[in-house]
Amino acid sequence: MLKFSKLIKFALTTVVVMNLNYANDIAEDVSNVMAQSWTVRDLSTKAGVSKETRTQYMGAMNTFVKKSRALAKDLIKDNDVESFSTYYKTLDIAGKESLEFVVEAIIEESFHAENRIEINAQDYFPGYGYGKPGYVYRKGEELKRKFLYAYWKDEEVEEITNFEKELMIEIKLLAKLKAAIPELIEGVKLDIDIDGSIHEVVKIKFTKKVTIKTKQKRKFGVEKVWFKLFEAKKKFWGDLSWKYVGKTFQNDTMPTGEAVITEATVK
Repeated sequence: MLKFSKLIKFALTTVVVMNLNYANDIAEDVSNVMAQSWTVRDLSTKAGVSKETRTQYMGAMNTFVKKSRALAKDLIKDNDVESFSTYYKTLDIAGKESLEFVVEAIIEESFHAENRIEINAQDYFPGYGYGKPGYVYRKGEELKRKFLYAYWKDEEVEEITNFEKELMIEIKLLAKLKAAIPELIEGVKLDIDIDGSIHEVVKIKFTKKVTIKTKQKRKFGVEKVWFKLFEAKKKFWGDLSWKYVGKTFQNDTMPTGEAVITEATVK
């Protein structure tokens, strides 16, 4: 990889300082890219075994590059390079390598954007282009995890219910859904805080085959997960000799299982 010491121009109309937890979609995309990078690493050690494993590796790599470049475009478009840089600086070698295509794409995209300001690449992404040459990394067993924060995300879902279905809906929808689904059983009423606003909700249950289209707020949790980190010197043939060199981390974003339906149409 080339060493970038020259000044680069980033497409930033303003410099926005924020943690990634304030930009939830971006945080989720970063998490997905880092997870994909570990998939690529794992498959790379098996790519030479057969045509099938080679195809799997190439497919995973293509997905990795596409996700990385898409994330870079979003970071520039949304003026989130500053917050991404703050997160990048906390990472170890393996973590930074997971985001190398994102950084590379940010550098490339910045030259084609308007409203540029000059920023030194190594100020924003220290260590980019200076990884340990000739070595590969793999993630070992999980050591611990720590809850960081949760957020609500707007989603639209259309599904066909064939079995017993349980939902949490805003109370304002109850009469409408009872009219459409007479078999509906009303459950516990609750008050839920969503982004600082109290929503009156009720749990419902029914068993009927219907097509239901909903708008809902789904809750996601973000956890910091530490793993054992192993490295090995690259070889052209033979098995790699893995050595434990410490620990690495990534942020995992997953649904908590909580969702509140704010609009619903039954067909």
